[in-house]
Amino acid sequence: MTSARPVVFLHIGAMKTGTTYLQTLLQGNRKKLREHGFLLPGKQGDFTRGARDVLGITGNDEALRARVDGVWQALTDEMRAWDGSASLYSMEFLSFANKRKAKRILRSLHGVDVHVVLTVRDSLGALPAQWQTYSRNRGTVSWPDFAVEVREGTDGPALKTFHRAQDVIRMLDVWTPLVSEDRFHVVTVPPSSAPRDLLWERFAGLVGVDPATVRTDKVRGNPSLGYASSDLLRRANPAMAGVRLSAYQKVVRYAGREVLAARREAEPKHRLDEATAAFAAAWNADVRERLVHGGVHVVGDLEDLPTVADPARLDAGDRPEDVDPDLVADAALGARVGLRAWADTRDLALPAGDSAAWSEAEAAGEPIVSEGLTEDGVRPVREVATLLRMLATAD
Repeated sequence: MTSARPVVFLHIGAMKTGTTYLQTLLQGNRKKLREHGFLLPGKQGDFTRGARDVLGITGNDEALRARVDGVWQALTDEMRAWDGSASLYSMEFLSFANKRKAKRILRSLHGVDVHVVLTVRDSLGALPAQWQTYSRNRGTVSWPDFAVEVREGTDGPALKTFHRAQDVIRMLDVWTPLVSEDRFHVVTVPPSSAPRDLLWERFAGLVGVDPATVRTDKVRGNPSLGYASSDLLRRANPAMAGVRLSAYQKVVRYAGREVLAARREAEPKHRLDEATAAFAAAWNADVRERLVHGGVHVVGDLEDLPTVADPARLDAGDRPEDVDPDLVADAALGARVGLRAWADTRDLALPAGDSAAWSEAEAAGEPIVSEGLTEDGVRPVREVATLLRMLATAD
């Protein structure tokens, strides 16, 4: 691809569409990509910081706001000055943008030929994956309630989260009027049964990178958690009330990747019920219709967005099954060991082993979400919540 002006591929998401896989692969091969004419601007972490900067996603965290201020401008300056084949920027937060913010993003890249890339995934997989992400970002709604709220359009945090992160038609409505048809690209995410590198091959072919340029064998994705471990985190979230966003994310990321991820093979996954699956399949059908008639460039296969759910993946009935509270307690017992070990490395003074001491420590935050738990199950969940809060507020 040749152009008299700098070229930028702006991968805007959506969430839960292999973005972590692609970003990890790109960042891990920065030097090789640069040798072949492709720039990844900034340094490790700047893609996230830049998106937070341009979109204003910092909450009330003054320290985070100070760290991201000016990062987007620095990234755009670097991309505008690059005289190689193209610059590559990938951050799913950009898919949250409304029309005003999308215009701001594109104006900041004046003088550049901008291609916008949207990755799209089967909603039958994206919907439960989105709940897990929600549970790892302060969410407190259970998976069954989340699914029902989304499919029935009930106003609440679940519906807001889903539409912000998964409403592909909204994203198309925001971005397609702002770029020409030949510069808006949709890449479909292959099913889990497809070869692991197929998503990379589709993305690389689109932006003009030889897929063989980079190594994909050591790429670390974003590990999913089992149902009980995800539910444990959402039950603990109230105890983290008032904790700075950056501190919350640090400890929950550690708990997920280093402590709970090892349990995922031993825990059942949260599944769709028949009614929610029908909703997700209809959602896929609407997205496919829009892609066919929306004047966008599609890379991949629309069959990656099935319009009929596989019965083998479903629970019977009109509501997903509740988590087994005993498995939540087991996850808490395991997490407690890992988090105590981390606390020891940071020389944190922990409460004594009796429940009264832990109850006193817990009082700094809100009570945990305890529905369905036995008295014996509540105790380890409370201790995990308290450990998470202590770790997040230690610095």
